[in-house]
Amino acid sequence: MTENSSGEFFLTGYSNTFNGGQAMDLALIKTDANGNQLWGRGYGGQGVDIGYSIIPSINNGYYIVGKYFDVEFSDDQYYLLHVDAVFGGLSSIIEDAAIDFSIFPNPSNGKFWVSIGQQAEAYQVRLYSIVGDLVYEANHSNSNGFEAIDVNIAKGVYFVEMLQGARSFRKKIVIN
Repeated sequence: MTENSSGEFFLTGYSNTFNGGQAMDLALIKTDANGNQLWGRGYGGQGVDIGYSIIPSINNGYYIVGKYFDVEFSDDQYYLLHVDAVFGGLSSIIEDAAIDFSIFPNPSNGKFWVSIGQQAEAYQVRLYSIVGDLVYEANHSNSNGFEAIDVNIAKGVYFVEMLQGARSFRKKIVIN
């Protein structure tokens, strides 16, 4: 569950309410500040889809981490949904999203390395505050896959975003 600046709540989990009583689907529900449901949406297929966590995104929507299970598959399938904040419209799905870079040390004092684990022709590194403010941005090309970052920012939780072509990956870093 997460709360927006208007005091409304977004909840995720699973339900068969939004699909006519079929298999359990990931559920997204928006309520007003008093807990009255404003709308609800279900996302899923024939198997069981479960929403585990929801957080605000930096581009005016919400990320939901979910899992899909079907008896035909031996392994659970994980995914990341991005939905808009107005009506819960699905804007993207990233299935089995592998994190394509690492950050070290983490926690950091503001000096840290970003590694993409491979040689990259061109990529961009961005650092966002917990409320989505861009605090660092740099373009890189013909790199060996390592980038030193040195920022003088307040202590707290931040998000490092690595953009490479159409791909975008994010990780959390703690500055102490």
